[in-house]
Amino acid sequence: MKEYRKMFESDESESMADKLAAAFRAGPEKTREFLDSKEGMSEEVRGLLKQPDIDGIESDDKVSISDAPDFPVKDLIPTQRFIDLMQSVSFPLSQAKSLSDSIASKKGFGTIIISKSSEGILIIDGHHRWSGIFGIAPDGKIDAKMVSWPGVNAKEKLAAAQLSIAAWKGAGQPLPSKGGEPAFNILGKSAAEIAKLILGNIGKPEVVDPKVKDLGGLLNDKMIEDILAAPDAIFEWAGIEEGEKSPEAIRKAIAERVGQNLSQMKNYVDGAPPREAMPQFDPDIEGPKFSELEGILKSGDINLAPPFEKDIAVAKKARKAIQTFESFYSEWKSKRR
Repeated sequence: MKEYRKMFESDESESMADKLAAAFRAGPEKTREFLDSKEGMSEEVRGLLKQPDIDGIESDDKVSISDAPDFPVKDLIPTQRFIDLMQSVSFPLSQAKSLSDSIASKKGFGTIIISKSSEGILIIDGHHRWSGIFGIAPDGKIDAKMVSWPGVNAKEKLAAAQLSIAAWKGAGQPLPSKGGEPAFNILGKSAAEIAKLILGNIGKPEVVDPKVKDLGGLLNDKMIEDILAAPDAIFEWAGIEEGEKSPEAIRKAIAERVGQNLSQMKNYVDGAPPREAMPQFDPDIEGPKFSELEGILKSGDINLAPPFEKDIAVAKKARKAIQTFESFYSEWKSKRR
């Protein structure tokens, strides 16, 4: 009976693996919800994520990662329902040099994480770096890492990314999360709506990225003065005619051009989660840098893909049989007394 009981007591562990698999298939919102629960933060669940061989499949957790330099931004699809205007345009619209440099280079800042899926090529992390260059140059490019997260669609790939962060965080640690100001969401908005948002927040340093707020806010007076002193590239890009050199005309033309560009971004995929449920490779909010995970993702050292334990279906049948046997045995013993 001891061996039977030992097998039966493994029910909790196997049910945790089952819950983890159900959350994975439901997508990043349910995955984060489960991983932030008492069960999901337990040593048991976080331990499962660090045992890639427990399911008896060697290849399902190995992730290929390759550099994708100068990737066209127009070919990428967002996977979250929220993109913040201020995080997108604070840098190019706070200083004339930043804007003219972006116009000239047509190159986004930093490196983003992307992945191929049934819906197309998805942005997994780096939406605001992507939208930042898209607002200036929809025909621009950005450096990326192409990552073959497990799963076939956006929901599963985002869930896998969340699992990698949970494994890195360890037991007892909630997942990093980041929100934003709903009024500044630009996804699905028209060119006119985005331009109105920009023009309604001119010279407000309190709403822009903290790293540039000392410059004076969007399209601030100093920026306009600098544009007037060396106008050629920005005037041509914004379509400003010779007789339209007033600060008001310049601000309006720039806001309309950025609004027109951002309105061309592809909308998010079906089932995209709110930003709070998105994976965050961001040390500023206690997440990992993606570079910290690259090696273990490539080597398959994180249990990222279901099943999260071997033969879960078989184990369930065995547990049911054990329960039936124990019930029968208990009844038999009571009759003998």
